[in-house]
Amino acid sequence: MAGFAVLANGHAVLRLVAVVMAPEAPRRIHVTDVVHVGAELHVHLREDVAAVDRLRAAYDDAKGITARFNRNVLTRLNRELGANFALENFEHVVIWNPGESRIEMHLKSTTSQTVKLPANSAGPAMHIQFRAGETIHTENSYKFTEASVAELLSSAGFEVARTFLDTKELFALTLAKVI
Repeated sequence: MAGFAVLANGHAVLRLVAVVMAPEAPRRIHVTDVVHVGAELHVHLREDVAAVDRLRAAYDDAKGITARFNRNVLTRLNRELGANFALENFEHVVIWNPGESRIEMHLKSTTSQTVKLPANSAGPAMHIQFRAGETIHTENSYKFTEASVAELLSSAGFEVARTFLDTKELFALTLAKVI
């Protein structure tokens, strides 16, 4: 029996299984193959304000680790492309988007400013104007239900064989087999 694991931090990962692998499944996946998919669940997020607050806090931690991670995209643009983002002029913002079932991370400009990106192999120099309060949407972290994981796997030619949940039902590890 062969298998592979997917730890899904986002819808894109499960869509990769569903869309990219589906056409290849008949040629590359054997009947005895399995897939293991790990996903964060959001079962209680629609009706539980405290659960949403805990989730937001996980992405906006008191030590500022996630904020530094988020601002690192600007650090890399400065270092690798010669941009001149002033990191102190951007604030880490976390938003729960219930319609898309995801946490969104943004960097919000705290002041009106202009950032320069020098000319490079991708194109000419650019001057980007930011108004105070304008954001750069940097990341999505999707949350799933057991049913949405099963639906995505089904669209890729898999069926759920078994789902394992943690004691708080915040995470799921799903074992699926070829249909």
